[in-house]
Amino acid sequence: MYKSDEIDLFPKNIENIYSCLENDIMNDIIRRIADTGELTRTADWELSRLYNMGANKTDIKKKIQKALNLSDAEIDLLYSNTLKEGYLRDASLYQAVGQEFIPFEENVALQQLIEATKEQTLKQLKNITGTMGFVVKQPNGRKVFKTVDNYFKDTMDNAVMHVLNGTFDYNSIIRKVTDEMTKSGVRSINYDSGISTRIDVAARRAILTGVNQVTGKISADNMQKLDTEFVETSWHSTARPTHQVWQGRVFYWDKANPNAEKEQDGVLYKSFIRETGYGEVDGLCGANCRHTFYSFIPGISVRTYTDEQLEELNRQENEKKEYGGKEYNKYEATQYQRRLETLMRKYRQDIRLLKQSGLADDSAELIAAKCKYQTLSKKYSDFSEKMGLREHRDRINVDGLKDISTNNKVKYANENLPGKAVYFDDSKKYSIELEGQSEAVNTGMSNAAIEVAKKGTKDGYEHMCLVNLSNGDLECHHTDNDPGTVGGATLFKYLEAHPENDYAFIHNHNHATELSLPDLELMIGNEQLKIVAAVRNDGIITLVETNGKHSNEFMTLRYDEQITQYRQERYGDRVPLEMIQQYNIDKEVYTRNLAIKEFAKGGMKEYE
Repeated sequence: MYKSDEIDLFPKNIENIYSCLENDIMNDIIRRIADTGELTRTADWELSRLYNMGANKTDIKKKIQKALNLSDAEIDLLYSNTLKEGYLRDASLYQAVGQEFIPFEENVALQQLIEATKEQTLKQLKNITGTMGFVVKQPNGRKVFKTVDNYFKDTMDNAVMHVLNGTFDYNSIIRKVTDEMTKSGVRSINYDSGISTRIDVAARRAILTGVNQVTGKISADNMQKLDTEFVETSWHSTARPTHQVWQGRVFYWDKANPNAEKEQDGVLYKSFIRETGYGEVDGLCGANCRHTFYSFIPGISVRTYTDEQLEELNRQENEKKEYGGKEYNKYEATQYQRRLETLMRKYRQDIRLLKQSGLADDSAELIAAKCKYQTLSKKYSDFSEKMGLREHRDRINVDGLKDISTNNKVKYANENLPGKAVYFDDSKKYSIELEGQSEAVNTGMSNAAIEVAKKGTKDGYEHMCLVNLSNGDLECHHTDNDPGTVGGATLFKYLEAHPENDYAFIHNHNHATELSLPDLELMIGNEQLKIVAAVRNDGIITLVETNGKHSNEFMTLRYDEQITQYRQERYGDRVPLEMIQQYNIDKEVYTRNLAIKEFAKGGMKEYE
């Protein structure tokens, strides 16, 4: 069957559907509240209120039905194609012991379970959409759940009352409602327990529950058909502490006596049910668990990890790393990373809703929201890098927004691609001779190249320098004290303070890498940056010059269709887990080359 990391990806498309539904509902509410800013008479409000209540219900019903229709299609694909692929992986084990392997379509009992599980999952998703609302903090500090309809009605009434009475200005009302909705998120409530969960999280849980039921059934059936009483549990990084103790190990499962242990060939196999908690909500294959288990035949099966390897893996998992005065092991680090992702999504939703309300890009509310997001985004990158965790921007950027910054320009030069460390080389010229530029400018760019390469070699950080294209003067010498990033707010504040000048942006790379996609996006997104050069510390320089065309889009979004086609041609519909790192590198180079072709005059130039 599937590995833990693969199972983690199964709910992704469903999560995105429900994240979009959440955004659509909040957008609709803020848009209708924004209309109250134009009402000046109580009579106008009464008419508007009646219309908007009906229109809001109708629109949200349409959005819910669309989400359910998309969910139907995704679940059909998951159970018909994806689970079949995992089922077929077990055929080799049957062949090893000379047992007949029943094809997926002919396994009647499994097909019945799959149909029942599909029906159950769809029912759960429908129930989620039928119990949606917001958790709102009352003046006394108590939190109350309000259905979407009631929240909309109460919020509209309060907004108009304050507008008509003049107790709050329009912008303050929009800011308050936006913050209230995004702090809560659209949630689904269990009325029996009173517990509410964000709808995308609830949808993910429903999918994983169904998948775990089916994969557990397949594994249990395999045990019976292969005449074995042993199972091996999967292992994955960042497992919760209570699961880390049993993951990757082999257990004995006597279904007549679940607590029984067994010694065979000098090895004591502990009870599968007792040790892993299989069947319990907080155990193996329980809520939010990504583990699974496989049939194991002593003497034939080979363990994925030996006990010694597991000890070493767990030691690495439990090793503490320091950030901001606190220490985190890998599990704790991923939990904090997820909290940062949730907060970043909230800030992005704030920005989207404030825009939807009609506030100008240069309004104090939007600028403040963008600054919050940019600050947290940088912290997220810093934390992930120091903890050795991969960034999961896909979890954050599901809202349809593109670049978010205080002026739609703030980006960083970023050395994304892998390469060996390189150092200043006195034998190299560090010379840039760009056709069409004056001798003074070419000399200035060459001097800047030497400067940033020497500084980078000395302290291991990226450094930048701007070269004035009118006279070749060197300006804005800066570092973010980061080995792979430079620019950001300092760069763009300087450009805004000198709008009359055009510049070449010169910065160093501490590794043997070419100009990266983020480097190129600096030039594409800012009309003052006519040239961008990446100077390897060892003197190899790659450079692009603008052809006059600009865009504030992220290039991965701009070329999404081409990237999808590229992936399908080379990797198929699903990139194998062991090839994801190489795919990300290939995708960056491919996207960068598309952008060079569209935005750079004469392609990318190299100097040595």
